[in-house]
Amino acid sequence: MVKVLDKAKKEYYGRRAKLEMAGWILGFISLAVIIAGILSQIKTVSAIGILLLAIAVYLIIMGRIAHQTLLRK
Repeated sequence: MVKVLDKAKKEYYGRRAKLEMAGWILGFISLAVIIAGILSQIKTVSAIGILLLAIAVYLIIMGRIAHQTLLRK
């Protein structure tokens, strides 16, 4: 029973750790959107970029927490 729970926990946190890479990619895309919004002086585009950046930071933090949980024994 314990082995099954350990395997399920490892699989769950393994999937969450993969979110970190998606967060980094989304972060770079959102920075490009923010820069484009600033250069074109469109505030809506900048606001969308900031929202995307917030989501990216959330994904990166969740991925890091999951990665640290996997390393703990």
